[in-house]
Amino acid sequence: MFSATFPKRARDLARNYMAVDHYRIRVGRAGSAHKNIKQIVVYTDQNMKKQAVYDLLYAMEPGRTLIFCNSKPTVDIIDDFLFNRGLPVTSIHGDRHQKEREDAIRAFRTGLCPIMIATGVSSRGLDIANIKHVINYDLPSAQYGGIQEYIHRIGRTGRIGHQGLATSFYNDRNEELGQDLVNVLVECEQEVPEFLSHLAPEDGVLNFDDDSGDEAEGEGAGETGDAINESGDGEEGFAVTAGGAWGAAAGENNAGGFTADGDGGVEAPAGW
Repeated sequence: MFSATFPKRARDLARNYMAVDHYRIRVGRAGSAHKNIKQIVVYTDQNMKKQAVYDLLYAMEPGRTLIFCNSKPTVDIIDDFLFNRGLPVTSIHGDRHQKEREDAIRAFRTGLCPIMIATGVSSRGLDIANIKHVINYDLPSAQYGGIQEYIHRIGRTGRIGHQGLATSFYNDRNEELGQDLVNVLVECEQEVPEFLSHLAPEDGVLNFDDDSGDEAEGEGAGETGDAINESGDGEEGFAVTAGGAWGAAAGENNAGGFTADGDGGVEAPAGW
């Protein structure tokens, strides 16, 4: 089992059912983000988010982009909003039929619709090659995943050594996540925006609500750390072959010039 976050309840379950001599390999702090991902947090009023995501998509270089929202209705609203403005967009959430979900993922994977809007259910287990940009239209609430959900979301980009980009819209509704978010930014040596600078630790000491080190070393299992690279996506191969524009209406077949050139792989180091 591999996970960017491995909470104590999951570790206790593993310890109960695995052999006594199992090993847990830990790379860095459990729950930390990868430094290959550039994290940008932008203050955005709630009623300006739709226009902000549209402007952001047109300002960036075209590439496979995953947009996260916190609710199914919001996914549908943003899907309609961007589609009606000519962007090649698809969407996925739990109320869709299985065939609709499969069609959406296929369109996103092949580049027919290189922009996909999703609820947080797609933050875990969605393995699509070369996602260039993750946008948190809604930051996860503290009651539903909080900073761990944020880590899983942005972990869809910056895989297997690639550089990734994650942009998050922040406003007063996200204040309960503010301190954890700043801690992650500081830990990953990312820029802390001015409107969150008052939450940055003055002494440089970060206090994470993190129980990953609770077990005594050697309790029930061996443990080693800092042994392998933490980026873990085994796919590669999405190329932008046309310059500078997302293309015409989403209904046109691959209008933006996006092509998939197949899935690659990574070779395990000797001895693994």
